Amino acid sequence: MSEIPQPQKSVWPIFVFGLIALALFLIGTVVLLSFSGPAPDEGAARSQERAKAYADLQAENKKQLETYAWADKAKGTVQIPIDAAIQLTLLRLQSQQPVPAGPITLPATPAAAPAVATPAPEAAATPVAEPAATPTTPAGEPATP
Repeated sequence: MSEIPQPQKSVWPIFVFGLIALALFLIGTVVLLSFSGPAPDEGAARSQERAKAYADLQAENKKQLETYAWADKAKGTVQIPIDAAIQLTLLRLQSQQPVPAGPITLPATPAAAPAVATPAPEAAATPVAEPAATPTTPAGEPATP
């Protein structure tokens, strides 16, 4: 039997269809982008409102940090400038004598661990200065600077 000749398929219809599809895609993209232009600048008004609110807050904070006022008149609480508060706090702290810390109590040790002896409070209150070690050479002689 002989083979029946098949008609050859042309590539041109597929090529033309591809070009048309690409052209439609590009036209659709251009149209979509042209209609979706930048939105109206609604953020500028909100940005100005936020900037004004921030400036108002900064002014209020500055006023509170730099002026005298009643915080609670019924309780007799006043507000003073921060610089004055710092000076008063420094004066109060400088007038106080330092107090020694009390003895440190260690947590209970388990029975298996050796007990740690705590020094007497009198010994801890007066530290003993130890002499500095003199550096020596390998021969055992004092090193000279």
